Amino acid sequence: MIKIFYLIGKSATNIVARPLSAITSFLSLLLLLLMFDMVWISSLSAERYYERIAADIDMEIFLDDTLADSTVSGVLGTIVEMDGVADARYISKEKARDKLYSLMGADLLDGLEDNPLPRSVIITFENDYRSSANLATLKENLNRIDGVSEIYYPEEWLEKIEMTRGLIFKIVVFLGIVISLAVVLNLLHSIRLSARSRGQEILQHRLLGAGKFFISIPYILEG
Repeated sequence: MIKIFYLIGKSATNIVARPLSAITSFLSLLLLLLMFDMVWISSLSAERYYERIAADIDMEIFLDDTLADSTVSGVLGTIVEMDGVADARYISKEKARDKLYSLMGADLLDGLEDNPLPRSVIITFENDYRSSANLATLKENLNRIDGVSEIYYPEEWLEKIEMTRGLIFKIVVFLGIVISLAVVLNLLHSIRLSARSRGQEILQHRLLGAGKFFISIPYILEG
């Protein structure tokens, strides 16, 4: 316990005796830690932004016109049972027409005898399933279902977003390593300068039988 009090007192004495050196070392360390925090916060913000936009991704499956209405429920049931599918919503020709009307503000199909809009199924995904690899696999499985004519989702856009996400992660890791090394080197440099300026004092401690760890603690606390 006496040794601990001595080490703390010695560190405080060194800081008071050389305040400029201690303040410079502290500010340098604080700046590096602030930079690390900024990088970390930026990484978290980018990850949350990715999760937010990924949550809006869905897939629309267009059904073949030759598919009978009586078999649509069977197709819908098959889709719902697939891995990663959270919900499936059927869009009939009439609903597709209403959706087009609400989007355009006018009935563009007025005057046509038949409704040319296709029937479709819009599916949403489980939270941990929204990745380009998983959706590509799901698309491949959906194409095997009889009655499916076309499948659409923002495939290229999702791949670009994931590439950007991966690049940001690599940059954050690289900057984190660089900043961590800078912190360590800054501490070592401060300790080395402090030890050089008090070489005679260190020599006296060694002659009195003090160990390396005991001698170095005040300089580590000061640095």
